[in-house]
Amino acid sequence: RVLPRLTRSCDLAIAMTSAESDGSKQRLEALMDRIGQEETQSVCDAIQRVTTCMVWASALIGQALFSKAVSDDHFPEPCAELASALRLRFDTSAPSNFICELMELCQNELERLLYELDVADMHVVQTMEVLQLVRLVTFMGHMYVHRAIRGNSIIQSLLNALLHWVKELSRWEQGPPKEHEVKVACALLRTVGFAYVGKTKGSSVYLSRLKMIKNTSWWLEETKLEIAALIQTWEQEWFHSRVFVLSRATLAESTWKVVFVTLGGDELCTLNLQSGKTLSVVLERIRKQIGMERDREVRISIVLPSNQVLSESDRHRSLDEVLQSVIRANSSGDRQAVTPSTQVLSQQDDKDIHKLPGEVLQGVTCATRTGDCQSVTPSTQVLS
Repeated sequence: RVLPRLTRSCDLAIAMTSAESDGSKQRLEALMDRIGQEETQSVCDAIQRVTTCMVWASALIGQALFSKAVSDDHFPEPCAELASALRLRFDTSAPSNFICELMELCQNELERLLYELDVADMHVVQTMEVLQLVRLVTFMGHMYVHRAIRGNSIIQSLLNALLHWVKELSRWEQGPPKEHEVKVACALLRTVGFAYVGKTKGSSVYLSRLKMIKNTSWWLEETKLEIAALIQTWEQEWFHSRVFVLSRATLAESTWKVVFVTLGGDELCTLNLQSGKTLSVVLERIRKQIGMERDREVRISIVLPSNQVLSESDRHRSLDEVLQSVIRANSSGDRQAVTPSTQVLSQQDDKDIHKLPGEVLQGVTCATRTGDCQSVTPSTQVLS
């Protein structure tokens, strides 16, 4: 296996057979066609409504997202953005397992393509298989950047496999990897580099590897230039950027307690900040925490729970305004009840809160008696 194994929630073959028979697959595919044409949150809302009562929801969402992401060069990033939004939306409910299904599909496709290219022993790099590999790792890279997948292990495993790290011997394999593997590794690094390089322990070994193999004589000049450009970006830009995630924020007696973590999920620091300040205070405190108080070349970016990114240009924004939005994002989990007629009752709707138990349960009885519990359509009524 190239990637770490994740726990899957069901057998995909069974899920897809079931989905073909009841139309679930077609409904999700229709929603995926809206990616790139509508706002991510709008598509996320529609998917949540359609999958509320759907059996095998996690497997179907994973399959639909995967198919869309690798279908065209334009879709890896918007599909990763949607995966991140869905992960936040589902939280710990059953459909949140779609990430496991999605990564298993990525693993299988990765192994298939690498095997086919290895068996063919092709030295050409302009093939459909290489193009598919580039789309696949670009999608996985964007999932890391948008925090749909957490931790550094998946990116590290991909780079180790593509650049031929011999785990048992703790060293690089003698001689360069194949040219297509290097091109795919470069595509992955272009996607995650700004967020991964310089703040992930041991990431510099990949720079050393690229420098070691950049002048391989039989490679295309295009490949050599691609590696040289990546090395230059690495040394001139990525070493001077830091990306941190604002994980939690609480307010007590005019003092904010703010927890920051790395993109990999490791806790960075906890800051106590007075209300009424600007973001510049946060940036300066983080600089001090990471030992770069005087290094003004280092650019700091902060990722909010909503995946919005704040940079040095936002330093004059109100701290209270930003952190209140974080609290809203963390506490916006709307508990919902689903009736057999697929009507969704929400705790955030006054009309639903004041419904009488008899009124709701009578509707359940009627729906069960008339068979409505079998009719799940994209037009599921939502009270929210």
